[in-house]
Amino acid sequence: MIANLYLGYTHCDDALKYVGIEHVDALGLDASIIYLCAETLQSSVSRNIVVVPRKIARVTDEDFNQCLASSRTMLSGCEPLSINSARRLAKVRRVLSIVLTPRSRRFVDESQVNFMVQSPKPKYIEVHLHPFIERLVNERLDIDSEKEFYFLGNVIETALKRDVGVVPVSASPRLSETLLMTHIDIILYAMGFSKRERRLMIELYPVDFIGNWLSQQV
Repeated sequence: MIANLYLGYTHCDDALKYVGIEHVDALGLDASIIYLCAETLQSSVSRNIVVVPRKIARVTDEDFNQCLASSRTMLSGCEPLSINSARRLAKVRRVLSIVLTPRSRRFVDESQVNFMVQSPKPKYIEVHLHPFIERLVNERLDIDSEKEFYFLGNVIETALKRDVGVVPVSASPRLSETLLMTHIDIILYAMGFSKRERRLMIELYPVDFIGNWLSQQV
């Protein structure tokens, strides 16, 4: 089962066109987009596909519970903006993902993986690849992209060794910038991950994430 668990689209047309060009078994869209596009998607898609309602929220110490509030009705991804909020997320009794972006990378590191291993409920590292690629190709940004991807690779490798699920997603804001699953696989390959590791991240961990989230609803 191949899943792209987060597409950051804000328009129904992008979601419809994506389904037409990418053969995935499951995709994640913001819950508000699903609400707007449900009938159109249902009438236009000719094959079975699981559409997962998502909620991605930034988390600070002040608004910590905002992301957790929707975790029972939506597949939540929480992007910590402090060390304390990252560690608190690892300890909550909810199935959710801790979102890794260029903005949160200072707080989602190898030490954070150790807290996730001890979590009472499964936690996943959700890697939003589009922001990393965008920074890589944007020459106006004064950043060390090689260093960023080295860091990213270390975090993913540590998580895989500790059996913490890693879910790479497109997180592209519009269709024209979408990373298809083939692109994601190529990026992971270029980062040095084996075929087995890439299959874990692209096919198995996303299903595991959905399954554990559904099981906590019972």
